[in-house]
Amino acid sequence: MRVLTLCTGNVSRSVWLGAMLAVLAEQQGLDWTIRTAGTHAVEGSAISGRTRDAMATLDDLEGVSLTRHRSHQITDDDATWADVILAFEVDHVNYVRRTFPEATPRTVLFGQFVRHADLDGDLAGRVAAVATLEPDRSLEVADPAGGDQPFYDNVARQTWELAQAFATLVSDD
Repeated sequence: MRVLTLCTGNVSRSVWLGAMLAVLAEQQGLDWTIRTAGTHAVEGSAISGRTRDAMATLDDLEGVSLTRHRSHQITDDDATWADVILAFEVDHVNYVRRTFPEATPRTVLFGQFVRHADLDGDLAGRVAAVATLEPDRSLEVADPAGGDQPFYDNVARQTWELAQAFATLVSDD
């Protein structure tokens, strides 16, 4: 499975999720390839200290380093490549729908997929079914940018919980 994680600047949420899914795939022996991107990324930016420190608070992810990451703006190649695009906000889903309409059936609000995906069927069908839903702002994962360290920590913890739920939902695909 090819997964693209998508947030705004590609310096916190999508980076965390990409690393988290890579860890889960390795632990569970899953054949996943993961890319990360942003809808409004400044190419080549590094993560912040708060992003790094928030990841370090998650016991199950000790030793995962994000220091080599550099931000990346989503491209047509990314949108075409991905089997599923996991977006953190409604605005990210809408950006993909406008900019890469062919990727619409493969683009879902991350929290909404975890909450509403069918338990049965192939991944493409389950993703497409959730992609037909109107994105629900109540299922977004907040952008930690500008927040204090406890806020970053909370968002990282929420992302980790959703990542584990996602892996459980799709591990048989």
